[in-house]
Amino acid sequence: MKSVVKGLLFVVFSLLFIKASYAQSHGLIFSSFEVVQEKRTSLDLGAGTPQCLGDDFELDFDLSFLPEHPVYFGYVFRLINARQQNIDLLYSPRQGGFNVVFGESMTGIGFIIDSASLADKWHHFKLRVNKGEISLYVNGKLTSKAKAELKDDCFRMIFGVCNEPEFKSTDLPPMQIRNIGISVDQQPKYFWPLRETKGNVSIDSLRDKKANVTNPVWITPLYQQWQSVYAKVVKGNATIDFDAAKEEVVIIAQDSIYRFQVKNGVTQTTGIHSPEHFLLRGSLAFVHPETHQLHNIFPDKKWVTVFNDEQQTWEQPFTAADVTEYWHANKFFAEGYLYLLGGYGQLTYKNKISTYNFASHQWDSIPVKGDPYTPRYLAALGTKGNDVYILGGYGSTTGEQILNPKYLYDLLQFDPKARTIKKIFTLDPPKEAFLFANSMILQDQHYYALTFPNDRFDSRLQLIKGSLDNNKYETLGDTIPYDFKDTRSYADLYYCANSKKLVAVTLLTENNKSTEVKIYTISFPPNALTAPVRSNAAVKVNWWYYPVGLLLLAFALWLSVRKRERKKRTKAIVPVQEEKVVKEKGLPSVYLFGNFSVTDAEGADITRQLTPLLKELFLLIGIYSIKYGHGISVENLNEILWNDKSDKAAKNNRSVNMLKLKTILEKLGNCSFKKESGKWVFQYSPEEIYIDLALFYQLAQNREGINKDQIRQLLQIVSRGAFLHQTEYTWLDDIKSDISGKVLDVLIYAASTLTDAELLIEIANAIFNFDQVNEQALQMKCKNLNALGRHSIARNTYEKFAKDYRHMYDEDFPQSFNEILH
Repeated sequence: MKSVVKGLLFVVFSLLFIKASYAQSHGLIFSSFEVVQEKRTSLDLGAGTPQCLGDDFELDFDLSFLPEHPVYFGYVFRLINARQQNIDLLYSPRQGGFNVVFGESMTGIGFIIDSASLADKWHHFKLRVNKGEISLYVNGKLTSKAKAELKDDCFRMIFGVCNEPEFKSTDLPPMQIRNIGISVDQQPKYFWPLRETKGNVSIDSLRDKKANVTNPVWITPLYQQWQSVYAKVVKGNATIDFDAAKEEVVIIAQDSIYRFQVKNGVTQTTGIHSPEHFLLRGSLAFVHPETHQLHNIFPDKKWVTVFNDEQQTWEQPFTAADVTEYWHANKFFAEGYLYLLGGYGQLTYKNKISTYNFASHQWDSIPVKGDPYTPRYLAALGTKGNDVYILGGYGSTTGEQILNPKYLYDLLQFDPKARTIKKIFTLDPPKEAFLFANSMILQDQHYYALTFPNDRFDSRLQLIKGSLDNNKYETLGDTIPYDFKDTRSYADLYYCANSKKLVAVTLLTENNKSTEVKIYTISFPPNALTAPVRSNAAVKVNWWYYPVGLLLLAFALWLSVRKRERKKRTKAIVPVQEEKVVKEKGLPSVYLFGNFSVTDAEGADITRQLTPLLKELFLLIGIYSIKYGHGISVENLNEILWNDKSDKAAKNNRSVNMLKLKTILEKLGNCSFKKESGKWVFQYSPEEIYIDLALFYQLAQNREGINKDQIRQLLQIVSRGAFLHQTEYTWLDDIKSDISGKVLDVLIYAASTLTDAELLIEIANAIFNFDQVNEQALQMKCKNLNALGRHSIARNTYEKFAKDYRHMYDEDFPQSFNEILH
């Protein structure tokens, strides 16, 4: 009978949840050694309540590792019963990969999965405990079995960080988990898909059992929501390109080259020693995909210059020139040539195709045949093999702006060898007209492109996915703020094949003096923001599956109940009292350490409601009020934010934006902006609104008298990251430097008063947030890791430090690992 019920249940779940294989990406990412211990992830099935499972139960789940992490070590899960017996799944490269531990001994159940495969796809694990025997299955195959004399069948079941007093551990591999199931007597009891998008609780879909999560990184939002990963104001008319092999966004500014590494969020800055080089409006950045040399190109004059990395100079600096006539032109590289297509300037749209030969340094323009290529700009271009695809844009048949310009939604295929253009199809005109960011990504027979309405300054970029075979498309993910000022704005889309992310970049140039650069990422392949209705093109599931499945489910449940009545079990079942979830309202908060963040009393993030101007206005008044105690003068505000406007215009702008800012900040509660003695001051009640900078100054002012609890408070603040990380303003540089110096001063002094190894390691990690090559922090961390027996982590810490030191100073770190320890 049991096998019949089990079989029916399997069929039912297969039918009812067949769509799961095609559902949106989901799961939970576990933060590991890349963050301090307090920030690592824990998943507690049952929310602190032991699960009484009898002598035959299974725990199964999907697991994969996160790529390109320096340390892979620790507990995947720990099962702990009331008699303090433990069953652990441990990953340790030195022990041969995965191992099952019972008590304090290896069970002999061990196996290896290729590291590349571990980080590339999901693997299904199943642990079965049956009458004193442990079995482990991986991807449906039995790895091994071992005996285990269990004295209790009620288990705490914890993935990642374990805080049980006798089993406390913060070591876990960088991993992601999904679809956790528990079966008892081979029948499903609990199932946590881990499809949550926020919060610290996951609910089992069978019995509403809670699982508590500490420091969650939910996977679903990473595939639905663009993450802001970089924001900086740089000098001059900046231009960008992407080094696909290195997964770097390269930014050419007037005084520096910035290389933002997508995989780790690190930015490398190289100063430019060519002050005579004009970074012309409309010039192009280009990273040669074979040599990785960085070029600055001005097509109007047919000028091409290469950046010399060793001398940090442009080999042939540009002189002054008129503004380009090729705004928003498209470009691609093929067989030693750079191709430039389309563009706009001097009231005309272009359909010219130019080439630059990198070997001969010669420019040429090529004629094309086939279907018409309407003059245009603001189109998207992508390549697939030898074919080039051009999508949409804005232009006119004659190229003249005054003669009926219109939106274009055609998809064209360009063959560089045959020099032919072929029209594939035209998209159905949308309800709201849109244009495109400069590039699109082609995968299989699909394209991904960013669209935006160009009839407003406060625009937004929306990702779409379409087919190369038909004119249908769908929207994916949420939107990205995009300040559109035609030729002063630029947007582009890139793809990281190794990191599996799409990268969106926006530029906004102001008065030829500075450019605001913003970078966003979303995991690939992205999902729709809400689950789409299944279309004919989707996976077909016959409608009759559902009633048949429900009938089978009812029959299976009837058999199960009948079976239980027959057996008349005498074993008492004690129901677990479920706690009601009561959401506690916290204080509205403003976080200035790490990434800037503002949350209201409900915990909702309202940061995105602050436009770049409102954000800077809030930071100016808020920081000056907290740091100096007297706010900022009207004259200073005008000089920083509206230096190109008259006093009257500046006053009007200030009044309008102050009103907008006050409306948003009403969600914080009791706070206000007041003008006192010619200065704008931010006033609030610390009992009603939490601002980390204010608490930092309060803790730091009494360095000599700081106690252990205050040190932990301080660490909680500064462990979020450097002050206003990834927020760059000229006026902010000195303030950042001052705060960083104060952080280092207090932390280093506090460390001199402590002997707690774990706390000293936390302090060292916090110091590295502000000074990544601080030798005192290195010595502090390595010595204390070594004292705790974490020798390999200490070694990895030293090697990473030495690498960063070499990268920063272009010389080897002078002390050896052993010298650091002694």
